[in-house]
Amino acid sequence: MSRRITQLIVLILQSIACLSLQNDTLSAGVIIRDPETLVSAKQDYKLGFFSPPNTTNRYLGIFFSFSEETVIWVANRDAPLKDSSGAVTLSRDGNLVVLDGTNRTVWSTNLNTTSPVDNPVVQILDNGNLVLREEAAGDTLWESFSHPTDVLMQGMTLSQNVKTGKQVLLTAWKNATDPGIGSFAGGLEVMSGTPQLVSRNEGWPHWRSGQWNGLIFLGIKLMFSAYLEGFNQVKNDSVGNFV
Repeated sequence: MSRRITQLIVLILQSIACLSLQNDTLSAGVIIRDPETLVSAKQDYKLGFFSPPNTTNRYLGIFFSFSEETVIWVANRDAPLKDSSGAVTLSRDGNLVVLDGTNRTVWSTNLNTTSPVDNPVVQILDNGNLVLREEAAGDTLWESFSHPTDVLMQGMTLSQNVKTGKQVLLTAWKNATDPGIGSFAGGLEVMSGTPQLVSRNEGWPHWRSGQWNGLIFLGIKLMFSAYLEGFNQVKNDSVGNFV
C-alpha cells in the first residue's frame, strides 16, 4: 500500500471519528450498527452496544464515555443479542427499536400513540438522559430517565402515582454479568399520604428509610441537613415524587 493511500485512509478515519464524537442525535432513516455510538454534546455519555464482563452477549446501553464498564441504563436488558450484528433505529411508527441481525425487534420504546409520530428524533443529553421527541413541536414522547434500570442520576425522578399505584423504580441487575431484571427493586412508596423509600427483594420488604418529614427520612439516623442538597419532594393531586 502506497504512503499516499495510507494517509488518505487515516484522514478518512479521523473525519469519521470526529463526526461520531459530534453526533448526539438519531434521526428517522438512520441506523446505528454495533459498535457505532451516539455521543452527548459534551462527550460525557455514549449510547451504544456493550458486553458485560465474562459474556459475549450484547446490550444497548448508556455509559460514561471514558468507561464502557460504567453503565447507567440498559434497553434490552432481558433480551440480549447473541452477537454483534445488532442495530438501533427509529421504526416507521416513531419508536426507538433495537434489532437483531435478522431485523427482528428485540426491544422498543412502545409509544402509546394512535398515529405514527411525525419527524421523530432521539438525542443523548449531557446529563445522560436519552430523549425521544417530535422534532418540529419539540414534545418529549419518551425518555430513559422515566424508565431507569439500576442507577439514579441527578435530575431523575422516583415516583408513585397515588391513584393508580404505578411506580418508577430502580431494579437491580441479576448479577454483574447479566443486566436482566434482578430480585431487588427500590423506590418511593406513599403510605397514608407520607412518602418513604423502600427496597424489596422479590416483592418482600428488605429496607425502608422511614417517613419523610419534609427535611429528612426519619429512619435514617445519620441523616441531617447536609444531605438535603439536590433532594426534594414534589406533590400534586396524583403523584408524589422524590428527586
